[in-house]
Amino acid sequence: MIEGACRHLIKDRMDITGARWTMRGAEAVLPLASLYITGD
Repeated sequence: MIEGACRHLIKDRMDITGARWTMRGAEAVLPLASLYITGD
């Protein structure tokens, strides 16, 4: 995965103002987000 996509997928998603993420929550959301972005 290219660096820009990693930034978009992880940093931008986890850095939403007011959002609080646990490690478990982040690990659950990131695979779903990557499937959505890639269209799989």
